[in-house]
Amino acid sequence: MESPTRAALTEEIGRIIASPYPTQLKKQLHTIVCQNCPDVDILLWAASKPCQVSALATNIIEALQTWPYALEIVARLCIAPVIRDALLQQHPTLLLEVISQAVTGSWQHNAAAIAMLSHPLPSNIAIPAASQTLLLGVVDHAVASPSTASMKPVYQLLKGGLAPLLGLLSNDVLTQLEHHFHEILRSTICQIDQCLTLYCLVIMKIMIQAAEDELSCTPGSLYETQELLASTPNTPRWKPTELQRYFTGSKVNRALHLVVLRVIGATKVEGEAMTAEASEVLCLATEIIDYLPSDLRGKWCTDNPILVRKLWEKSSQPDLHRQTQVQAIAFNAGLCESQALPQGVLDSLAAILSDPASLAAVPFPSSGAAITRCAHRLSRLQIADLLTAWTHFAATDDDAALVTHAAKLSENLMYMKSTLNSSEIISTGVLSALSAAAVGEHLMQLKGILLEQPAPACQSDVSTCTRSVRQARSMVAQALSGLYLQAALSADHSQTDVASDLYPLLVCLHALSWKQSATCQHHVVRTHASALGPEHIDTLFAPRNVDWRTSVQQHLEAKAKSEHSDLARIFANACADLERRCTEVEAPLREEQARFSELQRQYDDLMKVHEALRDEKCKIDSHTTAAEAERAASARDVDEARLENDDLMLRIEELRASLVKSQQETREQIAKATEAAELAEIGHAATIAQQQEKLDEAKEKFERAEGDLRKQAQHEADLMCNLDKARSEADGLRKRIAEHEAMDAEHGEKLASLEQAKLDARATCRSLETELQRLQDDLLAQKSAQEMSVLQAQQQSDERLATVQAEQAEHIAAIHAEREEQVRGLESQISAVQDESHQAQTELCAQLAKRDRKLVSNAKRIDDLKRLCATKDDQLAEAHAMRSNLMAAMGLANDRTQGT
Repeated sequence: MESPTRAALTEEIGRIIASPYPTQLKKQLHTIVCQNCPDVDILLWAASKPCQVSALATNIIEALQTWPYALEIVARLCIAPVIRDALLQQHPTLLLEVISQAVTGSWQHNAAAIAMLSHPLPSNIAIPAASQTLLLGVVDHAVASPSTASMKPVYQLLKGGLAPLLGLLSNDVLTQLEHHFHEILRSTICQIDQCLTLYCLVIMKIMIQAAEDELSCTPGSLYETQELLASTPNTPRWKPTELQRYFTGSKVNRALHLVVLRVIGATKVEGEAMTAEASEVLCLATEIIDYLPSDLRGKWCTDNPILVRKLWEKSSQPDLHRQTQVQAIAFNAGLCESQALPQGVLDSLAAILSDPASLAAVPFPSSGAAITRCAHRLSRLQIADLLTAWTHFAATDDDAALVTHAAKLSENLMYMKSTLNSSEIISTGVLSALSAAAVGEHLMQLKGILLEQPAPACQSDVSTCTRSVRQARSMVAQALSGLYLQAALSADHSQTDVASDLYPLLVCLHALSWKQSATCQHHVVRTHASALGPEHIDTLFAPRNVDWRTSVQQHLEAKAKSEHSDLARIFANACADLERRCTEVEAPLREEQARFSELQRQYDDLMKVHEALRDEKCKIDSHTTAAEAERAASARDVDEARLENDDLMLRIEELRASLVKSQQETREQIAKATEAAELAEIGHAATIAQQQEKLDEAKEKFERAEGDLRKQAQHEADLMCNLDKARSEADGLRKRIAEHEAMDAEHGEKLASLEQAKLDARATCRSLETELQRLQDDLLAQKSAQEMSVLQAQQQSDERLATVQAEQAEHIAAIHAEREEQVRGLESQISAVQDESHQAQTELCAQLAKRDRKLVSNAKRIDDLKRLCATKDDQLAEAHAMRSNLMAAMGLANDRTQGT
């Protein structure tokens, strides 16, 4: 099922290439490609829409001349080599321009240059001289800050096509790089980053291969041979002694141990993000162990059975992602090449590989890596079931799935074909599959699909086009028929159960797969002149004096023709036995082919004659139409001339009659004209005087306008000064607001202290009231005690009663007076404290209100100043706009844009 991001990408690219004029790419395509779309969707789109690649490249090249963000789109789309090659085909100097800007420090050009150099360049594109500077700059950045993000570009450049540049570096530089990578590897062994160590090891492996192969730049590069020889004297050959220790020396066990630990850590049951990281780790690890000698791998597996068992347990987890599981099993099979795999792992591997989607989902470093490691470990029945499933997939009607997985499926089939003579298990498995009835039915279905006529047209919003589907199906059919034919021809027919009717079916299927050449009818409005595909090259006229691009093209055509001849000769030798056994089938087929060739030749001749007649008819029709139009125009001109002649004759007669009459009238009018002339001279003099007065008034108005203009200029200068003053006053007001806020904070602290004093006074008042109540209670108690004593004393002595009562009354009055005086003093203190608090609160409220009013006025003034600033900004914007328009009118903006 097509993903939403791929559907959006297909729809947006269809809209762009269908546009009759250049359109912006940032709104939709930039967002989809740079933010939402994964790499696999871009690769699948390029495989499913080959007819739109050249048109897309045309739009991107046009966008590069106007919008800088198009470089980010180039950096993302160049992960597909076909898109990168289309860009370089239409703009051969694009790579040179991008690298020249990248070495100056532009990160956008740097990313685009790395993406364009991540794949080997076409033979007609030279490696720019600045590529060496770019490579060394990327390496320096990786050495300064080693991480996965900084090491990956180094790997991409060396893996893509810049490894030959290592041969141009001096021994000192190579030794320094060896030391740097060795130090990075030592420092990253204990880090959590899984890929950093593996990237370092892979880069070290590439450097060793470059030293062993003595790689140097090809003659197609910008380095001339004589200059290269002159700049590289006979110096000792650089030997990567320190790096080789990790692959063939004393540290190989340590490096292999480290790689295995990284793989064990990556094979986890995690989400999609961790699956992508695990895939990257497994790809790098597989590339590393492929370079290690097999005897060292076998010895390590024998010495470390616990880690090997842990690897199998990790790769056999039921919840592990299928892509990660296939890669892990392939890694284990490559590591333990001399050991047998567990039966459960083999069954799981066979079930997974039966689905072609599992092959296409794994980006192995070399083609057919899964089958390379696992085919000789599978049984005959498993290989037969595998081929049955693949044959059924080839005959399916799911065009999108076929286009997606056809390349990987064909690669695996071609590998199995190359191992038929050396592997008995594979050959017997292929024959067993060919003997099955289901395979014969699927091959018949595949033949019927290839014989069907393609759709007359296909829409731009469809996920795949006719040409890509037909090419994918022909590719798989060719690989399948070639595998089955070679297995059937090399087998002993007395010991096989292959039906005799399958041989002509396979031959027919193989012939049909070679003949399939569908054309895509997607509508492309605009395309570049050099964007024509290989099918259109023969129709172009090539003059004698051609440039090097045409020479390269002719060379490639000659090379392709010679390779085609070699393939035809190889095929003829391989089918010699089949021709001897199947003459009754081959002879009619050849006759039919001869008749078909003759009919095709006649059809081509008729088409040429038809095209010539149609061109001649178009020319005659155009000449006839032009002649008829010219004749109609001449007839109209003759009619108009005749009518005009009649009108002129009538006019002449009228003029003759009027001439006599006018002569008489003229004599009479001469006298009147003389008199009128005198009056006109007087009127002209008066008019001249009036016009002179108006001219003087116009001069005065012009002087006043000049004065107003000078005042307006002075007013604009004053406004600019006022704007500067307003800004400075706004800054001052901000400072004063900050000061007022500080004063507000101080007043708040004072208010808090007054509130605290008020609370303390209230507490003191409450304590005094409590003491007063206690004294009153004591007084009442004393009164009751005194009354008791008075009652007792009244019984004893009436005389003494009066004296005691008088003394007691005086004492009580004194006590009351003293207590009342204390109460009045306390009340006066409380009232004074309350008055002070009220007064302080009133003053604080007044200050706060005054501050609020001042803040409001300051805020209004700030708003006025902001409006004034906005007005001035608008005026400045208008002035800038007028200046831009004036510069555009003078042609200065165009020069600046071109310079940029």
